[in-house]
Amino acid sequence: MLSTRTRFHTVKTCCLLALAAWATQVRADLPLSGPQWDISGFYSLSALHTSQSGPLYLYAPYGDQDQPADQQHWDLWPDSKLGLMGEVRISPQWSARAQFLYRQGSSRENDFKTRLAFVEYQPLHDWSVRLGRTVQGLLLNEESMYTDYAHLPIRAPQEPYAYLPDTEIDGIQLFHRRPLHNWQLQLQASYGQRTYYSQQFQRQLRDSFGMSATLQDANTSLHLAARSLMLGLHDAGSFALATRLIRTVANSQGRNDVAADYDESAIRLKEVAAALEHQSGPLTLQGELVLFYSSLSMSGQPIAAAHLLGGYRLGAFTPYLGWGEIRDYSVSEETRLTPDSPTAVAAIATANYLTAAVSGEQRTWSLGLRYDIARNTALKLQLDRVERKADKQGWFIAPPDSLQFAPDHANHTYVWGLSLQGMF
Repeated sequence: MLSTRTRFHTVKTCCLLALAAWATQVRADLPLSGPQWDISGFYSLSALHTSQSGPLYLYAPYGDQDQPADQQHWDLWPDSKLGLMGEVRISPQWSARAQFLYRQGSSRENDFKTRLAFVEYQPLHDWSVRLGRTVQGLLLNEESMYTDYAHLPIRAPQEPYAYLPDTEIDGIQLFHRRPLHNWQLQLQASYGQRTYYSQQFQRQLRDSFGMSATLQDANTSLHLAARSLMLGLHDAGSFALATRLIRTVANSQGRNDVAADYDESAIRLKEVAAALEHQSGPLTLQGELVLFYSSLSMSGQPIAAAHLLGGYRLGAFTPYLGWGEIRDYSVSEETRLTPDSPTAVAAIATANYLTAAVSGEQRTWSLGLRYDIARNTALKLQLDRVERKADKQGWFIAPPDSLQFAPDHANHTYVWGLSLQGMF
């Protein structure tokens, strides 16, 4: 017998598939006047496996970092997904949009996610306001990172995308578009909050304010963005117990400033990003850089992540090469506390251990081949070599809270991926 929850998710899955099949019929039957409807979607059927096993070499796709899986055999679930987008335009000024995502990820649990759900009002042709759930768009492809078909690689690059906290917020978003000679300038500002759930944490995004500027022409896009938010963690298990020990000792020594540095329930994050994309004929180039600043001293000041991607189309085939790297600049030892008791000694050791555990330095080389089988359908083959610095945490091939460090040798893994992707 299926459980009530399983039956519920099965029904939702069937509804998604039915709506997807109905999408083209909806377009064909649209009236020429009145509300204008549009339904579209995307899918990725992906298989992968890694070359190493054990807690140091676990694969974690974007959106599933808290419970990665150990793929020693070809596995269909971590990167496979199904998405559906619905849009209705009531008048030239008013419209609404919603995007739903279904995936299982490494956890093997049915996950239905509402990526977008907003009403848009456009009082002028170059101004618009969105109310509801939106994506702040810190990075170049952040809003469409789950639409894998639209990009060269199988998945969004781990550096820097996997290091972003959830960037969907419930609030208000303001757009302004302005032509500049042969260029188009788009300005965006957004504010909102969100409580969401991962595999191990309940997280709360509070007072999230972001702004971005995108300058583009037919071939080139330049993107600059910044964001500031409060990130609260709840039900954090051993991590919360460890930071509580440090705060207790710090307060007893009159170091309230140190205690504040280890308050994981109210972390202030600041992020700055820049990206450049150029497409000219068969050539595609893309580069992204993002800096993370945190009020947690143990998390590094700052963390820097960069990604480069290049591809060249040859008929229906497009070979591509990618490189990504993340580095942190955290203080290696906690020297502000005095080891005047066994409890204080334990707190200092815990602080040093956490600093090493939450930091991460890794590098990824990607080699792939995209084959456009038909219109809106592509087959991709990709090989990633993921390596990390010895004695450092690497979040791509180890869980963020596993407190596992890279060995001096064999500190890399290979990830093979094969994916059929499309849009409808």
